[in-house]
Amino acid sequence: MKIILIGMMGSAKSTVGQLLAAEFRWVHLDLDNLIEEQTGQAIHEIFALRGEGHFRQLESEAMLALSRSAPPAVISLGGGAILNKEAMDALRKTGKVIYLRASPSHLAMRLELSTEKRPLLMDAPDQLLRLTEILAVRRSIYEGYADLILDSDEKTSAILVEEILRWCKSVKVEGRIF
Repeated sequence: MKIILIGMMGSAKSTVGQLLAAEFRWVHLDLDNLIEEQTGQAIHEIFALRGEGHFRQLESEAMLALSRSAPPAVISLGGGAILNKEAMDALRKTGKVIYLRASPSHLAMRLELSTEKRPLLMDAPDQLLRLTEILAVRRSIYEGYADLILDSDEKTSAILVEEILRWCKSVKVEGRIF
């Protein structure tokens, strides 16, 4: 069984994933961190040296590998991971998908506080506009994969985890309740 967190960069997937995994006593896997560990390069370096296409291929391979692994886990996907239908469909079959939805203005505010380099925003003269454009393309894909959608704009990570735990208690998966 897996819980797969999806959403835009800055939507709190990694933080929520860590907290949720601790609650379940499961492992937390952050897809971007896994790729960085496997390649020895930061995501922004992969984008700069090999391009987005190469990164998406690495991302797809990692997602397919995670779909074949058996241990229970909370998986935080990168914001664009949902763009690979084959890998996303395979991973989705292993558990439940939760979309942490956030508005572009809140994403911009959170990302402004982050020290992490975001390749899709690095050259953007207007980050809010760029986030709005990216979300316009991805919103329906996120929603299409989601078993649960949570708005994260005005909520702390702890509150989001509480909401996920309440939802999990009401959902039977593979004949059992979480």
